[in-house]
Amino acid sequence: ATPSVAAELAVPSRDDQTARLRVLGGRLTGSAQRAVADPRRRLDAERRALDGLHPRAYLDAERERIGLLLDRATRAAQGRLEVESGRLARADDRLPMLLSGRLMRARSDLARQVAALSALGPFATLERGYAIVRDGDGRIVRDAARLAPADPLTVRLARGEVDVRVEHVADSRS
Repeated sequence: ATPSVAAELAVPSRDDQTARLRVLGGRLTGSAQRAVADPRRRLDAERRALDGLHPRAYLDAERERIGLLLDRATRAAQGRLEVESGRLARADDRLPMLLSGRLMRARSDLARQVAALSALGPFATLERGYAIVRDGDGRIVRDAARLAPADPLTVRLARGEVDVRVEHVADSRS
């Protein structure tokens, strides 16, 4: 081999050197970027951890938790409201029937009480032939000993009244 070939073999070409420098430069750039990026990632992770300790982060987390609890409570209340609405609708359907039965019983009880009072009342007594006697002052006369001849009386009958005068008073014990 000639000395120029030997020199070419011993000394790398300029293109080879340039390509090699580009490759090495790319590696160096990648290493430098990683060397800067790794601490930056760690710094970002530390910043996020510190942000989690910040009162605002705590308040945001509590706000989120309260929001979730409020949503849950709202859903529970809506469910309960639907159940109670159903119960109310069923009760509303039964109400007229229950009231009708109760009203019929009340009317029947009232009719029995009216009949009992009518049987015991003074007008029923008048219908049986008895009378209510009042003196001149309008007081009911229960004792003949309170009367004297010529006293005015009003006698209430089943139908109408009669004004009379006492003619004779007899002792009820005789």
